Amino acid sequence: GIMKCDVIASGIVNAAKQVRWRSPHRSHRAGSNGDENEGEVGINVPLVVRLEGTNVEAGKEILKGSQMKIIAADDLDDAAVKAVAALA
Repeated sequence: GIMKCDVIASGIVNAAKQVRWRSPHRSHRAGSNGDENEGEVGINVPLVVRLEGTNVEAGKEILKGSQMKIIAADDLDDAAVKAVAALA
């Protein structure tokens, strides 16, 4: 494939680091209680990423090594199964 999965995975990890990760058990609505996190964007569910192309194994290792809730999937069916399992 023409997609360099290691480069894509690095970009996903870098972007995710710029977003505040929150516990899925803590809900927050901007302006709801005036706390210091007001208006921040956050991810409160695992992120499932389908990688296919050049250096796919290196890309998966980058995602796994990030120690963030980023799950690599082989195709869209695999991504759906992993997304449901991660939320169960």
